[in-house]
Amino acid sequence: MPQGAAAEQGKQITDPAEYNAYVAALNEQAPARKIQLLDDFLARYSYTVVKEDALELKLVAQQQAGRPFDGTARQILQVNPKNFRALLVLSFVFAQSAVNPQDPQLAQKLSEAEDLAKRGLEQVALLPEPATVSAADFQKSKNVAAATFQQVLGIVALNRKDYPGAQAALRQSGVLNPESAPVFYNLGVAYISERPTKASECFWAFARALGVEGSNALPPAGKQQVDDYLKKVYTQYHGSEEGLDKLKQDAKASPFPPAGFKVQPRSEIKAAESAPIANTSEGMNLRATSLETAIAGVVDIDTDRGRGSGFFVNSACLIITSEHVIRGAKKILVRTATDTPFVAHVLAKDAQRALALLSGNARSSTSLDLQDLREVAVGQEVYAIGGPLGLSGTVTRGIVSAIRTLAGVRFIQLDAAINPGNSGGPLVAQNGKVLGVITFKVKGYEGLNFAVASSEIDSAFGRLLR
Repeated sequence: MPQGAAAEQGKQITDPAEYNAYVAALNEQAPARKIQLLDDFLARYSYTVVKEDALELKLVAQQQAGRPFDGTARQILQVNPKNFRALLVLSFVFAQSAVNPQDPQLAQKLSEAEDLAKRGLEQVALLPEPATVSAADFQKSKNVAAATFQQVLGIVALNRKDYPGAQAALRQSGVLNPESAPVFYNLGVAYISERPTKASECFWAFARALGVEGSNALPPAGKQQVDDYLKKVYTQYHGSEEGLDKLKQDAKASPFPPAGFKVQPRSEIKAAESAPIANTSEGMNLRATSLETAIAGVVDIDTDRGRGSGFFVNSACLIITSEHVIRGAKKILVRTATDTPFVAHVLAKDAQRALALLSGNARSSTSLDLQDLREVAVGQEVYAIGGPLGLSGTVTRGIVSAIRTLAGVRFIQLDAAINPGNSGGPLVAQNGKVLGVITFKVKGYEGLNFAVASSEIDSAFGRLLR
């Protein structure tokens, strides 16, 4: 009996003639001749114990010869419905083929593809690790296979108009294999097809599809079509192409958008730009006197570069935030606690202190007072207010862990939970006064967060705030 899968599985050919015919086919190097020998072998010994192995050899030879092989894969599944190679091959063929919505057999084909993919995922988890392959390479191969099966499930759901299901499967496929342009293209279609449309996610997915290079890239003609379509829908939604090139660069570098990523719709931009200039004699005299009233003075800040928080600091509608929140931004949209949007502009910034001062045409709001750093004590209970992940008015509680000087700037170290979107928001006491501006957290550690002390605000912008 020759060495190989059949021998490893304990399959023994007892007929010498059958044995010699199988060995001859096994050792043949020319794909076309190998296919012929295997066909002859299978025709003569249709009940051979190595039928599955012979069919697998034929499938590989057909792939090498550039011949159709899906029929052979189906034959293998008739012998063994759990054959991993056949499940993967047929799933790959389905994923690479165009789906015709008018096909009268579409429902049947989708059901079959779904069944193959689900069986394939079950077999991925059961694959034995080969002794000749490193653990890392084996895991990579498993991920690529699982990504193909998830891709099939996504395409099936997409054609059934199950858009949430399609998004879940295609996103998982992209996580397992982020270098597949067709996956991200279909993910974009799933996002834009759902109602209401997930526009920001859609734009990122299409941009990622354009950014993938190599063997899994879109063909040139297809890439041009996707690029034209992305430009069209982005402009219709946003009102211009502004920010699109930056989006493409970011999506090429990362398969998925950062937390809080958002493309501003043109309706929000127009509403903000047309909002009347604030009458500072009406409604701007409110000042925070407690934690509860301080929340009303905190704002969400959206830019073409990301998202953060800020807070009103005086009756002239000026806003304090972190410098990195607005760094490089071409447009800054502020949304108040009452969900009122307006466009803001950078009035001043201090990169050393990581602070920025914004001005805008807000109608009215509640401003927060600054507390003297000399009144802040280690162990004091404090509250971080902001809009992490777009959840406006979120409050987390902690204590002052330490007061430190870093590179000549005073910081408050705190252990209150800080998440993406908190940057620029205020750190306040129970009385609603600002102790500091949330600036950064140390990655990889819990409860190691920092806020620029309130005294630095006066040092940076005191003249403008008086």
